[in-house]
Amino acid sequence: MTTSLPPEIAAQLDPLKQCRAPSLYGQCAYPPVRGENFCLEHTRTPLGKSLRDRLITILAQNLRSQWSQNKETAWPDDRGIYMSDAQAEILARRSANSIQASPDQANSAQANPDKDSPKPDKDSPQNHSEPTPEELDRLMDAEPPHDAVFLGQTAMHYFTALELRHSHAITDQLLRQKAAAAVREISEIRREQRREAYRARRSVNVERGDHAAHRIYFRGDLSTPFGIAAASDGIARLYAEGRITQRRCDTLLKSLRLLAMARVLGSGRPLNPIEPPSLKLDQTWSIIEADLRPYASRRAELKDLRARLMRKRTDFNAVGSEQDQNSEVIQASSQPRDS
Repeated sequence: MTTSLPPEIAAQLDPLKQCRAPSLYGQCAYPPVRGENFCLEHTRTPLGKSLRDRLITILAQNLRSQWSQNKETAWPDDRGIYMSDAQAEILARRSANSIQASPDQANSAQANPDKDSPKPDKDSPQNHSEPTPEELDRLMDAEPPHDAVFLGQTAMHYFTALELRHSHAITDQLLRQKAAAAVREISEIRREQRREAYRARRSVNVERGDHAAHRIYFRGDLSTPFGIAAASDGIARLYAEGRITQRRCDTLLKSLRLLAMARVLGSGRPLNPIEPPSLKLDQTWSIIEADLRPYASRRAELKDLRARLMRKRTDFNAVGSEQDQNSEVIQASSQPRDS
């Protein structure tokens, strides 16, 4: 193998060692890359990939330079024997003649079954797969030169290297996809295990009468700006202490976002909050104080907030109408006047 490789690539191989990769006929007989245990065909290291890419580049340059000079190339047949284009044409013509002759003989035998047709001679050249002496002479005369055989070997080596690179790329992609699928499967299995453990804990807590969920009560109005800020602060503190989960924290903050959206839309009426139950304070529940001011103070603040929001909208609409009027004046001034 090293004799058919370019000197630049052959110098990177260790001829005193043997590749450790298994093959159909036992152990691979090619020399490995220096400092490694596998040859160019079986290695997957960055050095081996760079050597394969360099080999493909060198072979492509050699083939391009040879084919640009219109040199003859011998290609292998099914048995791996390199032949020239003239030999391939002779064998193709011979096979086509034999295929055309066999249906004619079968049709004549079916048309005259009772008639004694002459039996073909066993020594006839048509009954043998081997070529006739004349065809042998023509095949020998069309024997490809050594340069054509070497060029064909180089071309087959180039195609083999290309196929090997594509197969390695496809194998690496397949391995990455399998690894990603395995990781997803493992994550799904772990998620299901966590859910089952959570359900088991919840069922045990329900049977014991001990609820694991931390209860939260709000005192005061949550719809005012101060109430929204105070409630958000209390929820963030409970989440920071680890008393509530992230999903529950997100749900409560989304509810506060809906209250703020209602105020932005123009609702200026305060809410009448429900007082929390009078329970003994412990670690299983918490009270978050929002806006505890009287109804009149909250009503005045919300009315002032709505007035400011409406004023901004009115100012924006006034600016838009003024721009429309200016555009109408400019358009009227640009039109030609009737004389």
